[in-house]
Amino acid sequence: MQEILSALDGLLPRASEHAAAAVHGSGRYWSGPLDVQRLAVSGVGLAVAGAQQLARTMGHRDSVITARLPEVIAAFGSVSHLRLGGQSLPGFAPCSGFFPVSDGWLRTHANYPHHRERLFRALDITHDDALAPALAQLTGEQAESRIVAESGIAALQL
Repeated sequence: MQEILSALDGLLPRASEHAAAAVHGSGRYWSGPLDVQRLAVSGVGLAVAGAQQLARTMGHRDSVITARLPEVIAAFGSVSHLRLGGQSLPGFAPCSGFFPVSDGWLRTHANYPHHRERLFRALDITHDDALAPALAQLTGEQAESRIVAESGIAALQL
């Protein structure tokens, strides 16, 4: 994430600095191999930094726009509280998630039909239940390479 923020500094001067200062609060709300909290905070921070820049460009020099960490976490985590007819909704498709590979873990994304098709084509499988066994036979690098070569989405978790 820091690499992305640093790259954006060229588009919006001191973007990473503004993004970091835009969200107030501390604490660790989420854990796991994918730093979702930092992604959420950085995304909101960049949106705030962009809005502040726009306000300054439009002559609103005194505009101060901020967000609080608990509100950011609540917004990004709200899908886990969503109910339809009293039932929770799955956050990910069955083939999206973290799966064991022979040397660690792989994160797959198959929430859309075309992503699922590419994943299946890369692993030469035809149904959801075949995904975990197919990945377990491969190293993370092998699986990621095959999936990406088919224009699918996967990331080795180091």
